[in-house]
Amino acid sequence: MKNLSHFYGACMLALFIAALFVSYCFLVIVLIIGWKLVEPGIRPDAIGNHVAVEVSVVVAARNEAPRIRHLINDLRNQQFANFEVIIIDDHSEDGTTDVCVAAVAGDGRFKVVQARGIGKKAALTQAIELARGTIILTTDADCRIGPFWVRTMCAMLAQPSVMFCFGCVAISSSNLFGKMQALEFAALVGSSAATAALGAPTMCNGANLAYRKRAFEGVNGYVGNEAIASGDDEFLMRKILKAFPGSVCCCTNRDALVRTSAAVNAMEFIRQRLRWAGKWKSNSSLISRLLAVYVFCFHGAVVLLPVLVAMGIVPVVGLYCLLFKAFAELYLFILWRPIMSISRSWSAFLLLQLIHSPYVVFVAITSQFVSFEWKGRRINGLAISDR
Repeated sequence: MKNLSHFYGACMLALFIAALFVSYCFLVIVLIIGWKLVEPGIRPDAIGNHVAVEVSVVVAARNEAPRIRHLINDLRNQQFANFEVIIIDDHSEDGTTDVCVAAVAGDGRFKVVQARGIGKKAALTQAIELARGTIILTTDADCRIGPFWVRTMCAMLAQPSVMFCFGCVAISSSNLFGKMQALEFAALVGSSAATAALGAPTMCNGANLAYRKRAFEGVNGYVGNEAIASGDDEFLMRKILKAFPGSVCCCTNRDALVRTSAAVNAMEFIRQRLRWAGKWKSNSSLISRLLAVYVFCFHGAVVLLPVLVAMGIVPVVGLYCLLFKAFAELYLFILWRPIMSISRSWSAFLLLQLIHSPYVVFVAITSQFVSFEWKGRRINGLAISDR
């Protein structure tokens, strides 16, 4: 009887894993269809260098003195006329404010202000209150943008029905660790664009957003999730989507691409991913919560499958599921590469196939329990506080 129950349990586990891989096949097909439906956006040269409304670019910065000069230079060189830039310093400890003040001297389009509250959301809220523009663009202080970024993102909001638009973000790096990060990040961005095109956006990135100020005010901004360390992008998108159904889109025009640097080491990378994953418990979207559970289960199955094959519970043919996964993801990367400038690196792709699932499982579990430091602040579960 005991052997029979073990056999029954093993069969159920094998069937569950098989179902996960079959469903993953359908998910890949859905992402391919969604990506084909993505609209690249209006060409910048078709809309001129200004729009009828004023635009406010908001940048919340904390301890970004070594990098923010580059972003300021990029903003100075925007091929766009009617915009302002508000840089708000979230209590930096490295002289970020002094760097910004010196870098924007003599340019009336720029304002540098000090945040009153603590955290990125408080800083963004304060800056948006000061903004003159009816369209808000946000990016991060450590990012780089092209000369047509403002123009291209604003073009997406030329459609009255669009309240919120997110653009693509790519990781730039030349070493193997950075290239692996770039591939993983491209998967997140590409999936987000594909699901948005299908009317069910799952994620976005605060490094590349454009939305109407009245939409932000209409949903009370970040009220309800102010204390959460992450989610200034995704939670706002969901609130606007709920208040204005069908109003969220993605811009995949290369002129709207924002670039950011890879994490310099494994510890910085893990801390960043723990911060992102920690917001899962506060996600109000049932679909997103279920998707997160599915992703966890799928990657858990990828980890378990070789073990089950070695134990004889799953036949060796089951390893073909891993081969299918690799080829499916390779095809998606080929689709996404022209937009997100993914470098060709077989070593990065193959190594990512080996370590990605174990890392996802580790981060998903650990993020719900640990506390850690981020830019000199302690992250306790979901909350953020000064030391």
